[in-house]
Amino acid sequence: MGNLNRTNYEVGKELERMPNTNNINLLFENGTKKIDLTIVDCVGNKNAASMFTLMQDMASRDWKDKKETGYQSASTMDNIRVLTDYNKSDSKTLLTYNAKHRFSIIAEASDIEPEELWAYLKDLDLETLVKE
Repeated sequence: MGNLNRTNYEVGKELERMPNTNNINLLFENGTKKIDLTIVDCVGNKNAASMFTLMQDMASRDWKDKKETGYQSASTMDNIRVLTDYNKSDSKTLLTYNAKHRFSIIAEASDIEPEELWAYLKDLDLETLVKE
C-alpha cells in the first residue's frame, strides 16, 4: 500500500460488536506510519448488512463536528461518502466508508492525516475480492 509494507494479515476474525467473519484485516507500516485496515463483506450476513446501511445513513449528508483535539465529519472523497474521525493531538485518523455495494471499509491510521490515508485507500483493488 504505497510506501507502507504489509506486516500482518488475518482472514475471518470475528469483529468486536459484530459477529461476522466475512472480513480481512491487514496491517501496514513504515516507521511511525501505520494503517490497520479491515474490509468487511456484507453480503449474506444480516449483522454486516445492518452496519453497511447504518454507515450509508450516517454519511448521507455533509456534516462536521469540531472537537478540541480534531473533528468528526461526513463528506465526499472522490465521489465516495466517507466518515472521518481525526484526532490531531494523538495523530490518529479513522476513515469508514462503503464500497462496491457490498464492502464496508474501516481504516485506522497513526501518523497519517485523513487526506493522506484516503490517498492510500482510494487505490484498493476490491474487484479481486468479488467472486463471479
